[in-house]
Amino acid sequence: MHTDDPSDPTRGPDTGASPSPISGPEARPYWMEPRTFAEKWADFWDTPAAQKGLRITAISGGIALALGVIAWNVLFMGIPKLPSAEQLWTLNRQPAVQFMDAKGKTLAVRGNLYGQVVHVADLPPYVGQAFIAAEDQRFMQHNGVDLQSLSRAAFANLSAGKTVQGGSTLTQQLVKNLLVGNDQNLRRKAQEARLAVAMENELSKTQILD
Repeated sequence: MHTDDPSDPTRGPDTGASPSPISGPEARPYWMEPRTFAEKWADFWDTPAAQKGLRITAISGGIALALGVIAWNVLFMGIPKLPSAEQLWTLNRQPAVQFMDAKGKTLAVRGNLYGQVVHVADLPPYVGQAFIAAEDQRFMQHNGVDLQSLSRAAFANLSAGKTVQGGSTLTQQLVKNLLVGNDQNLRRKAQEARLAVAMENELSKTQILD
């Protein structure tokens, strides 16, 4: 005789159906949960490592900015003012002394003598072309500083172990001769480059050649 009494020793094992497993996706780690990129990005910046990285980046950026401002002021402190096109020809011209008689006739001249300005337009075309080809082949393309020529010159000088090639443009040479001088130091070269770019912005290529 079958009985439903659980204490009945003659009662066989419970053959009732066991609970079915929970349906649906298995439990996954937090970082594998389906989320949008924006949510993952926001969660990343909330981590201690990201916060530490931000602090280091902010401090490093501030130091770099301060050093950059100091370097800029040191390099360009006292930089000459770019003169007008009319003033360029009179720069660095030593005065000459004329000795004249009572009638205004010149008896003698002491000092440097300068000829009249000759414009490129008054010369045969090949003269300007030959000058550019010899001194600055990319004169018509650059903006006062030719990074391509500078890179080529730096590579050639490093390979030779000495200075065998220069990368200055015609505009830089003009600035050097008229404004900043021939001192071989970083400050002078930085001022030369900056003034060369400013000159290219103010003057045409023809005016620079003149």
